[in-house]
Amino acid sequence: MRRSPTLTLLAALVVVIAAGAGGFWWWRAGQGEQRAAVLTAERFAEAWEAGEHDALAATATAADAARDAHAQAEGALDPEALTVAVTEVDTEDARDGEAAARLAVAWDLGALGEWDYDVEVALDRTDEGWRVSWDPTVLHPDLDEGQTLRRTRSWPERAAITDAEGATLAGPGEVVEVGVQPGAVEDADAVAEALAEATLAEEDEVADLLARDDLEPDWFYEVVVLTDADADEVRADIGDVPGTIARETGGRELADPALAGVLGTVEEATAEQLEDLGAPYEAGDRAGRRGLERAWERELAGEPGGAVEVIDEDDAVAATLHEDEPVEPEPVAVTLDADVQAAAAQALADREPDAEAAVAVVDVDDAAVRALVDAPEGGFPRGRAGAYPPGSTFKVVTAAALLEHGLDPGDTVTCPETTTAGGREIRNAGDLELGEVPFAEAVTESCNTAFVDEALALPDEALAEAATALGFGAEVTVAGSTLAADVPEPADTAEEALAAIGQGRVSVAPLHMASVIAGVASGRWDASHLRVDEAEGEQGPELAEPVVEGLEEMLREAVTEGTGTAADVDGAEVRGKTGTAEVADGEHAWFVGWSGDLAFAVLVEEGGAGGETAAPIAGELVEALAD
Repeated sequence: MRRSPTLTLLAALVVVIAAGAGGFWWWRAGQGEQRAAVLTAERFAEAWEAGEHDALAATATAADAARDAHAQAEGALDPEALTVAVTEVDTEDARDGEAAARLAVAWDLGALGEWDYDVEVALDRTDEGWRVSWDPTVLHPDLDEGQTLRRTRSWPERAAITDAEGATLAGPGEVVEVGVQPGAVEDADAVAEALAEATLAEEDEVADLLARDDLEPDWFYEVVVLTDADADEVRADIGDVPGTIARETGGRELADPALAGVLGTVEEATAEQLEDLGAPYEAGDRAGRRGLERAWERELAGEPGGAVEVIDEDDAVAATLHEDEPVEPEPVAVTLDADVQAAAAQALADREPDAEAAVAVVDVDDAAVRALVDAPEGGFPRGRAGAYPPGSTFKVVTAAALLEHGLDPGDTVTCPETTTAGGREIRNAGDLELGEVPFAEAVTESCNTAFVDEALALPDEALAEAATALGFGAEVTVAGSTLAADVPEPADTAEEALAAIGQGRVSVAPLHMASVIAGVASGRWDASHLRVDEAEGEQGPELAEPVVEGLEEMLREAVTEGTGTAADVDGAEVRGKTGTAEVADGEHAWFVGWSGDLAFAVLVEEGGAGGETAAPIAGELVEALAD
């Protein structure tokens, strides 16, 4: 039967339409595969960036291996931030179940810097849908099966502290770490007591360490660091106490044990230090714990470097993928003299072994610090950070003002037992009463009343000007400590009188008083300095010749005939002044003086009379240096 032309045309149209519909759905299916491939790449990147390792594994083949490898890498590298972005997706073969993507990976490794790279990722359509075809090169192009990533971090060798000639005072060497192994401790109290008795450790601090609930039983926890010279005795003292350990390790070696107090130690940083130091310091890092090592930590330590390494199955380094070189530190040269330091430390230990005290020794010519001893060793740095009433050592300043304004050593002054200033009674020590005597004798015997009456007769600002000429009010910083040197403007006549004898609100650091007496000896005050590169410090005006000559004469008599005779040494012309500063809990003992090219200040907290306690220490120091 013949079809009509109309029906034939209609049938052909149906065939054509059917063919066009099939092409359309084929095209739509291809677009869907492309979108699915792109979405899989994006989900993988998002999960990697977020550290969601289960979600990452759900978008990848070899899911368990992918999860484990990315978790290991993130744990090992410990990034501060991680970004992973899809930068390109090739979906040309998506209809055939294949695609490829490029990912830009950026690790922010903090102190180790930024680590950026690209990875090529294959995508396959599986029975479960599109997946990243995962193998180790997805994590990094240079990774093979069985390899992992490791982050390393290391500090450069710590710089030395040297003397002015470049000789090492503190540098790399073998030391002994003393600490505890918690799992071996049988009696925590016994451990704390033994370490406190054998070392400089504080018993309470050791007890607090052992009371922590986060200690690993088999780990070593450092308490103190010793030089080899001290180690044998400490080992003998703690050897029978279970849980205590003394082990040799690399550390800081000192040219002379006497320098330990001022130079300090390098130990594992405390939590408090880590907070103060900030980046790049981390738990477990070593840092200066005390003294100059702590004051100049950032300079002496430099900056750590590190690397991202590929580690193979036998723990060998197969490749280094990213590296940041450490910043090398520079040595710090100081003005300390090991022999002077040892003599000062010994003099203090011999005379006042249990005292809280300080001895500062400086060059007469420029106040360069030759020794700085604090007792107890390792405690508060009294010499540079303390602030004390100077007592009668300040009479050196008052005497300078009086001499400047015309009073001569031979002029007559009156020394009654008491005097009154602004309604306040001021007495001499020991009820001293000399009557009318030469000014030199009032200095020699340290007569408070004569100094008060003469100072109150000075022109306004005369005492303040003399104090300023000798460095009071100057801002001098030594090893991070600003030296106290304050003579506040008196509020009334009583305060003015007290200031003249170094009481009231006058306060000073022992190191500054050493620079004051050096200024008297040289004729001009120089700011104390401990670093060789800080030699050009603040200076005062030149003192008038009558001031220098008068003080030189009277301060010699104070040592040969007056309150400072315990500092007199045969063959050495010691000049100086005692001080007994009244404080709430008693009296601080002072002596300031000079002999030859060295000036010194001795302070013994609550030591009583300066002539009885501080002057003998100065005398022994001078005698030791004269030998």
